[in-house]
Amino acid sequence: MATANRMGGADRTSDRVFPGLAVVMALVVVAGFSLQLAMGRSSFEAPLLVHAHAVVFMGWVVIFLVQNLLIATGQLRWHRPLGWLAAAWLAPMLIPWAWEATTLVTLAFPLIGMIIDLAKTRRIHPAWFWGLGVQIAMIAAIEALTWSPLGLQLYQTVTAGSPGAAVSPLAFPTPPGPPPGV
Repeated sequence: MATANRMGGADRTSDRVFPGLAVVMALVVVAGFSLQLAMGRSSFEAPLLVHAHAVVFMGWVVIFLVQNLLIATGQLRWHRPLGWLAAAWLAPMLIPWAWEATTLVTLAFPLIGMIIDLAKTRRIHPAWFWGLGVQIAMIAAIEALTWSPLGLQLYQTVTAGSPGAAVSPLAFPTPPGPPPGV
């Protein structure tokens, strides 16, 4: 039985699309945050909760990158357990943050991969559909939570005792900038 990592020719080239896009995505994320830091819009003096948010989301980027590099090098022994960690890692990412702008960027990566796959192999690998489907399902779940009574309760619990408690939970700022009234 042949696997994707053992195939030659065009399939070998398409095998580099996943890890290549993962590396590009990680570089885009790091470049975006570095730019914000360089422009003075970001600070290491931010509240601990902001740093926790950064660790959770940057941790997911690292897991995503490592997952792709492991599968590209045939390291299934490590890829599968890390996949379970990635599944558990998603739980704290359900906290409603103003992340919608980045959602469009993250959806671009699987769409680009699908286009490359189609151009090189004349078909789209099912993993692209699964990946895109999971992203869309996560977006729907997060949006549903954000606008639900549970989302409101979660916001109030997380912001209790902080300046964020004075900000309406759904008062999203126009990027970049602080919430209205702060």
